[in-house]
Amino acid sequence: MADEDIVQLFKLDIVVHGDRSRQKTFEPDPHHSDKRERVVTIWTRQGYLANNVYLEESPVGEQRVVKQIVPDKDNVARCFSELEFMGRLSRMTELRGDLLFVKFLGWFPSKDHVCFAMEYCQHGDISHCFPEPAAEQMVWTMCSQLMEGLSVLHELEITHRDIKPQNILVVQKEPLLVKIADFGISKRTMEGETSLRTRAGTKDYMAPEVHGLFDNTTESSSYTSAVDIWSLGCLLYYALTKQVPFPKYSDLHDYYWGLTPFPEALLRERGVSASGTEFIKGLLALSPDDRPKASIDLMSNWVVTATENVPVISRPQSRNDGATSRSSSDTAALSQNPPGQPTPPKKTTPVLSQVLIPTVSNVGQEDMDYYSYELWRLCKSPQSGVDQVRPLLESGASPNKLFEGHTALHHAAENGPAEIVRILLQYGADATLRTRPHLETAVHLITYQGDLETFSKKLQLLLDRGADINAQNADGDTGLHLAILRFGTTEPVTLLLDLGAIPEFVGRSGFTPLQYALSLNQERKATVLLQRGANPNAQDIHRRTPLHQAIASSKITLQFIERLLAAGADANLTDDENRSPLAEAHRKNRRDAIHLLINHGASSDLGDPALERQLQRAQSWWKLPWPFK
Repeated sequence: MADEDIVQLFKLDIVVHGDRSRQKTFEPDPHHSDKRERVVTIWTRQGYLANNVYLEESPVGEQRVVKQIVPDKDNVARCFSELEFMGRLSRMTELRGDLLFVKFLGWFPSKDHVCFAMEYCQHGDISHCFPEPAAEQMVWTMCSQLMEGLSVLHELEITHRDIKPQNILVVQKEPLLVKIADFGISKRTMEGETSLRTRAGTKDYMAPEVHGLFDNTTESSSYTSAVDIWSLGCLLYYALTKQVPFPKYSDLHDYYWGLTPFPEALLRERGVSASGTEFIKGLLALSPDDRPKASIDLMSNWVVTATENVPVISRPQSRNDGATSRSSSDTAALSQNPPGQPTPPKKTTPVLSQVLIPTVSNVGQEDMDYYSYELWRLCKSPQSGVDQVRPLLESGASPNKLFEGHTALHHAAENGPAEIVRILLQYGADATLRTRPHLETAVHLITYQGDLETFSKKLQLLLDRGADINAQNADGDTGLHLAILRFGTTEPVTLLLDLGAIPEFVGRSGFTPLQYALSLNQERKATVLLQRGANPNAQDIHRRTPLHQAIASSKITLQFIERLLAAGADANLTDDENRSPLAEAHRKNRRDAIHLLINHGASSDLGDPALERQLQRAQSWWKLPWPFK
């Protein structure tokens, strides 16, 4: 791919307005493979981390670092060279699945700068994250990860040329995970491209040949990727002691010419093992040819003599799906997967599903800025329109701020038009956030309006943005439970089932959706659920089954009871009072149900002799074809 193509590939569609930037992206339309859907994200500057380096955050909590470069005549070439290099490296490592380097997210122009957007690692570099000398076990772990990263770079014929503590960022501290950053002076040497000749790097970490001490008569003043190995040795020495091995050029000069020994006394004072000291000395070999090649296999030469085991770090597998990195408690690059769904119980085994519901100690309330509050207020009103909402979002209003237990999206989902829900999602509204204290998601709230067309549009919009169709509220109810309650027709129930709703989640009173429908005498909805695989033997908190419920209701027909039995309902399951469906039928004086249960194998052993005698007399009166003992 040509350099110009790489530059254009990583260009972001961003317009900067003061401390906010408006980014426009296009994501695949899940319903039309040939179309893409526009998504707008408003990023707000949070503060400067260093000179011309600031942190910004999106409405959903994503964070990234932006590095500003003034493209004057002295550094414009370097600026675009770094951009092209970072783009190439990102492409190469993405294809390989490597998560060893700080991720380059893209670039964009502003009025006075060219800006690079990069992954944010909130713990900073190792010099700030670990202000005191680190334990040898930790430095071993750090070295193993850096060695792996350098082996990848060198395999790609890339020399970093500035390995130092400030360019190693900490993704997480427990267990330790670090990444290599800042490729501003990195260079790729390939056949037909220039070799490494320019003096570049940070003085305390530069190899002797970069300083001009090494007399290489065969390659003139050029040097190799061995300079990174030297820098790594200096970095490890610093991490263990908080001092560099050669603080002054004269120290390096004297060591190079054999006038002073290797400064290992400080390592011994810190209790570094003999193998660790020799390992570092090997990396700091004076001749580039004597330094080892970057390889994770080298770590077996460093045996940490300590009672604790060195932690084994398994890097997360990368996903080459083009998704933007999201922030977490440790790094913006790591994302959390949604919780898995429980397996529905088999129909032949009555199971009371138990699903863990989050608890909330107090009503959700966050500090609201003016624009976010105005957005929240407008979305609460059913009369608000898109032309009122969009300007607030463009001004940086967050659709994810909780106020009085609700976000703007919660209000729009409950009583607004589908178009406002779409706009909020387009500007970063989180479809998974819950109300406080009832823990309802937007999927629960869209059942309030009762209009099928609006419900269908909103549901699809929410699911396209990651909403969980099976999310449960504080009572355990899912959207399926609430659609049964709030809609007068079966269409919303069918739609939810078509889109992945599971009919086995347990809600209020221990009811599955089938049991809930029967408790409301909603036979048509119960029929749909039964046809779509709902468990006919589910038991509520009193161990009553759908068969108990159907028989107990005067509004549920015999035909539905027949459907339950045909679907595998067990005619002999008993409730907490040891009452079987047959006993329930006798109690409710439903001779038609008694006849039906007898034909489907209901047991004559009712556990109550008096009840059995009554049922026997009823058999005689009603001429039921079943002999009682």
